Amino acid sequence: MKVFLLITTSLVLFLNCKNNSTPTAKYDAIPLNKNEMSDAQSLIDTVIYEATTRGYFEKIIIVENKASYTNQRNEAEAQYHNFDNNLWVSLVEEIDSVGASKISNFEAPSKDHQFDGAAMANLEIHSKDSIYRTQTFDKGNPPKELNSIYKTIQTIKESILKQ
Repeated sequence: MKVFLLITTSLVLFLNCKNNSTPTAKYDAIPLNKNEMSDAQSLIDTVIYEATTRGYFEKIIIVENKASYTNQRNEAEAQYHNFDNNLWVSLVEEIDSVGASKISNFEAPSKDHQFDGAAMANLEIHSKDSIYRTQTFDKGNPPKELNSIYKTIQTIKESILKQ
């Protein structure tokens, strides 16, 4: 019985690890065709930024001109606050200029999150039919291609925290 349990547990763990071996696989998105590229701004509906360590958590969810911020892992209810629509327009334009479908290819400039030297951060962009996700990067040090997007997200966070 113990052998059966050991084999079953090993098999389940192996299959789960195999499915998780490419963490961005479920986030790989269908590339936009050229006709859809001009409408990319209208396709983006949600931007999610998350940074975490064992003792730190931060999540910002941006949906058009509303955003929620939490530093609690158990997000019972997100409270959304309005912010300046110009920030949303700026964020979408920055994402459009970088290309949402390319963000998973950008390399992080540092890897301090791999040994608890920094919080690990991720950025997700949800469009009409796809979810695009970055590789994990250090909080405060995104890939250079995403720096303007990161700064705009932080500006949005600051504006809703002032409310």
